[in-house]
Amino acid sequence: MQTSAPELAWMQREFNLSPAEFEKFSKLHASYLPHCKEMCARIDEQNERLRTLIAANQQMTPEIERALAEGARLRAECQQSMLAHFFEVSRTMKPEQAKRYLAWVYEKSFLPYYGMHSVQPIR
Repeated sequence: MQTSAPELAWMQREFNLSPAEFEKFSKLHASYLPHCKEMCARIDEQNERLRTLIAANQQMTPEIERALAEGARLRAECQQSMLAHFFEVSRTMKPEQAKRYLAWVYEKSFLPYYGMHSVQPIR
């Protein structure tokens, strides 16, 4: 079957989505991607800011504390956006599949390693 989003075809199989459900899912995914990319860029920028501060200091400073707080705030904002998106996506599915999907995204997105992106080492 041809889809407008072949990289998402596995989701259709995994969650047994009908063509109509998959079309809705694909549109939601495509509409969320720009926001996701923006959030990742903001988090990466903040991580780099923190890395630079840590590399320049030998102790905790008010600037490092602010950078840590801002990083935490950005990650919380990102998680809130992701969860709202996941809930929206789940509403396009049959109830049992929606429940499986939410459990799956929780495991992939909110357990110890958030999986959002990697952090650069301190040099």
